[in-house]
Amino acid sequence: MKNCKTIPFLFFLTMTLSCGEFATQQDNSNASPGDTSAIADTSAPVSETTPIPPRQHCEIAGKVLEHNQFWAKEANTLVCVVADKETEDAELGDSHRILEVYDTRTCELVERKVLPVNSSPDFPYYLAKITYNNSSKMVAIRGFDKIYCYDVEDRHLSTPIRPAFLNERYAEDAQSGMIKRLEVWENYLIGYAQDKGVFVFDMANRQRPQALMPFAEFEVLEGERYNSLFLLKSKNDTYQAILPSYNSNKGEFDIHPLFQKPKKMVTQINKRYRNNRFLILKEIRSDGTKRPIAVDMKKMERVLLPEEVASQKNTAIIEWVKRKQG
Repeated sequence: MKNCKTIPFLFFLTMTLSCGEFATQQDNSNASPGDTSAIADTSAPVSETTPIPPRQHCEIAGKVLEHNQFWAKEANTLVCVVADKETEDAELGDSHRILEVYDTRTCELVERKVLPVNSSPDFPYYLAKITYNNSSKMVAIRGFDKIYCYDVEDRHLSTPIRPAFLNERYAEDAQSGMIKRLEVWENYLIGYAQDKGVFVFDMANRQRPQALMPFAEFEVLEGERYNSLFLLKSKNDTYQAILPSYNSNKGEFDIHPLFQKPKKMVTQINKRYRNNRFLILKEIRSDGTKRPIAVDMKKMERVLLPEEVASQKNTAIIEWVKRKQG
């Protein structure tokens, strides 16, 4: 305040403490209820050896679209896609295809790569919607029909990868194959390509992500629409089953895991059963017995089996599920 010099010392001290308390509350305004990790510890004095916290807000010289930058806090790394004079197109203007990586402790630019034109100069590259986790340490970048993965830990950009599908897909128009959604989920990339459907990449090898084919795929509309089920390997040789779907009207993408936690599963299936509406998976229990798990691939849901049904043969289980599901 302009008249601070004329304010009595005691009042000035009171105001200073109040402002400090307000600033602490402001800094923690984004903490979730019950989350104490963001609450400042005022019980001990701050010494000169206290490490300076990492900074997120580094100045970026180029233009950045909303949500096209990501701060990997634990890695002190800011990843963004920018446009500047180097990629500007004479006719179409800004071309958002420069990958920049900053060390947020110093705001030093540690990586800059110009990506190739993305179908058209004015079509941006986008960071994945849910873009990072501490397991994979990967940031996914989607183009029109291809994906790059940036390894934050090793600071390595993958070669471009393209969605792959179990059955042949056909293009309906120029927009077919455009990647509409992409999410990082544990060690997997899960996404949706327009008119072609969902796809998955296994990122266990972070420098060379591999396309993962569906465990089963049901043809809902001949040659046009498929519902796909994937088995994703987790820890201790367990698997999670997912039935990803995209609602184009609402713009909503649902990974839809079937189990509360991963299970040990039989991972082999006769190819002729892959395109059935009703699918029987087998869970391997701790005593070695196999428990059937029924899935309706048309409605994309698990069908809970009573014990008296689960103990029967697959053919009898399928008949029961047919009657129940209609």
